[in-house]
Amino acid sequence: MLMTLPLKWKLYRIFNYLIFISSLIVLALIIIAWNARPPGASDRLFIYLLFLLFLLMAFYCIGNLFLMSRNFPDKILYGYKKVFNIISITGNIISVIGLAIFIIPGFISESEVDVNSNDYIGEIILAVLLLLWIADAFILICQFQVAGFLKKNNTRSHELMIESIGTD
Repeated sequence: MLMTLPLKWKLYRIFNYLIFISSLIVLALIIIAWNARPPGASDRLFIYLLFLLFLLMAFYCIGNLFLMSRNFPDKILYGYKKVFNIISITGNIISVIGLAIFIIPGFISESEVDVNSNDYIGEIILAVLLLLWIADAFILICQFQVAGFLKKNNTRSHELMIESIGTD
């Protein structure tokens, strides 16, 4: 019996891939920029935190995709998979808060920039980060629902299997 996933869970998978690839790109850009021009002492903490944030995002996306490949659409989370899901939720909470901490001051500082300037790179970066934050928040909401979704589908699969016994 093959169950098709609802749109929400297809988006969950797509957004995990999107954030994973975006995180790898940002990590590569940070490394390239660091090697091209090492940051000053005052910028190092900011760069370290940004690097760790996107590294965390890449790791929990890999975990989410692993859980999807092993458990969807109807295998209950148990044991290390359940623990990993809780760790992934915790990491995602940190990343949603961390992205918000980077985005909000960025929007404030960009709104104070000279309006006659033709430099839009800051706005573009902030728009991309905002889209990543929205995708990340969606993933977080879904992560809280994964265990219940899998349990409900597992129960439904068992009921259908029991009903099919004896029918030809």
